Amino acid sequence: KSKRVGSLGAFNNRFDLIYNQPLNDQWRFLVGGGWTGSQFKSDTTKNQYDSGANVVLGFRYCVNENWSWKTEGVADLKDPSDQTPTGERTTTYGIRLGVTHFFGGQAKNGPCLNAAPVKAVVPPPPPAPAPAPAPAPAPTPAPVAPAPAPAPPAPAPAKPREIMTLHDVHFAFDKYNLTKVAQDTLNVAVAYLKAHSDAKIEVQGHTDNIGSDAYNQGLSERRAMSVKAYLKSQGIAESRIATKGFGESTPIADNGSKDGRAQNRRAVVIEVP
Repeated sequence: KSKRVGSLGAFNNRFDLIYNQPLNDQWRFLVGGGWTGSQFKSDTTKNQYDSGANVVLGFRYCVNENWSWKTEGVADLKDPSDQTPTGERTTTYGIRLGVTHFFGGQAKNGPCLNAAPVKAVVPPPPPAPAPAPAPAPAPTPAPVAPAPAPAPPAPAPAKPREIMTLHDVHFAFDKYNLTKVAQDTLNVAVAYLKAHSDAKIEVQGHTDNIGSDAYNQGLSERRAMSVKAYLKSQGIAESRIATKGFGESTPIADNGSKDGRAQNRRAVVIEVP
């Protein structure tokens, strides 16, 4: 134990880079690190400088779209051989509590449960087309030999028929593996495809707008592939199943509310020609 007597001054500085990972509508996981330094000055030692890396782990709770609470655990990972003028090691651990406010017109926290939902403006349906006028009666032709009957027109291509839609209740949050409920629902499609051996389908994956465009595109493709893998395991030929991911590009509900985002996280199975 040191028995030296005198004054000791210290100056600390740090630079951190923190990444925020959304966990749900209100919680964010914080992870990051950076550089920290300490400058010591005493009666016998002047301007001794000790520096090193630091690691930050914590959580942020979103109160609304601009305010949030945060708590962080900090570890300053300095060289264990470095010593202060009093002989103490300078590797330290600590906890920080604080409040964060984002300035500016654009919301920084993302959608929060406490924030007022944005109501979507639904345009009125287009007017029904006017009926075509009845054709004028053709004049009675002179008696002639009957002409051969014209060939019937080619039938219009069949519109893809939607077999079923799997909404977010069948997927865990931010996951693509199927739940037992989803597998039971898909058995309806399995029965249909086995009863119609010439039918082909396309599995379309969709997400809400939480996360980046690239991440949501990949998640929608993985959800579609998960449905395809289950259908194959039930004896449906791979050549009859196509997949496509749409990411967050085709919402069917308002992404500004929790219920709307839940409707947009879905997989759709349609029959194709």
